[in-house]
Amino acid sequence: MYISDKGWKFIQSNPNLILHIVKVGISEGRLGVESPS
Repeated sequence: MYISDKGWKFIQSNPNLILHIVKVGISEGRLGVESPS
């Protein structure tokens, strides 16, 4: 996956936001897998 210089600067300046997005994505993925369809 390619990340531009602006993307890297954004990640470095907002590490907590990136972690939050990743955690939400993982939790939603687990809920989607565990919940009956």
